[in-house]
Amino acid sequence: MKFSYIFKCLCLLSIFWMSSGFIQGPHQLVQMHMLKRTATNGYTTSMEADLYYSSEGKMVTLMQAPYKTLVSNTSKGELTIYNFDQNSVISENNYLYSTESNQLYYFLSNKKADMGLSSSGFVLKETVFEDGVKITRWTPPMQIAKQLGTVELVHDKANPIFMSYSLPSGQIIKKVYFYSYIDLKGVDFPTAVTEISYRSEKDSVLTKTTYNNFTFNEEVDQQYLNFKIPANAKVLTNPVK
Repeated sequence: MKFSYIFKCLCLLSIFWMSSGFIQGPHQLVQMHMLKRTATNGYTTSMEADLYYSSEGKMVTLMQAPYKTLVSNTSKGELTIYNFDQNSVISENNYLYSTESNQLYYFLSNKKADMGLSSSGFVLKETVFEDGVKITRWTPPMQIAKQLGTVELVHDKANPIFMSYSLPSGQIIKKVYFYSYIDLKGVDFPTAVTEISYRSEKDSVLTKTTYNNFTFNEEVDQQYLNFKIPANAKVLTNPVK
């Protein structure tokens, strides 16, 4: 597998993974382990990584396979991917890569009431209560109204447990389940997330991500948070073409 091939995958993963919001509290540094399993077309793949965060808004993801790779991104969208084996580096700058532009940011920063929908331009359409849970339905901003229909968000007390995204026709294209919550020193955090993306009526991709081994502040190994790209690293360009 070529390093350039996995660039896009790493970028997309970095968007979905956590951000620095949790560290607005008493924790200046946070470390955790992630395991992601994806099933599609009868095949299952796994990916493991150690995740590191600082109160400055920096996130580092260290993967050991298929290459030992370090992914670093900031709240400003500065993304760097370094391949240790090839001594090569890719750099991009795009707010899509910001540590604050992902769902789990809202858990870690205790801003999970609407999971960032209102700040993204979505408008609350209705609120209903069924079987002890709160269901809110949101309409997208005008700019994407032709591509995306209703977003449904379900809360059990204060914690989101489900989100779904549909086309304007009403067809659901993605479902996300949040569960196995734990108390991370005052922050309720889902240690398991299952996502189902529907490519068609008969084709879907199932992804389950779990998080464990949380450490904080002085217990965090800071060598990768402070890692400096070697000056002689080969700079790669146009990685996703």
